[in-house]
Amino acid sequence: GFHHLGNGNRVGADRVLGRALKRLEGYPAGYGGVDLQALRAEAVEWRRRLQEGTVGEGERLEPPRIRLLPEGADR
Repeated sequence: GFHHLGNGNRVGADRVLGRALKRLEGYPAGYGGVDLQALRAEAVEWRRRLQEGTVGEGERLEPPRIRLLPEGADR
């Protein structure tokens, strides 16, 4: 999605993020050592900004980050 956004294609970025969120729906908040709850929250916020048009031109793009959970902390 962020490749599209970097090329000025907000619609494409929104669609890719939407598909990614759909794929993550069936997983718990933490899976495989990854904090999916935080990842989903960041992706949802990006989609909101894309849909509202509040992503600024030339803004430094910080895609959602994959955060690891502490050992054995899958929720």
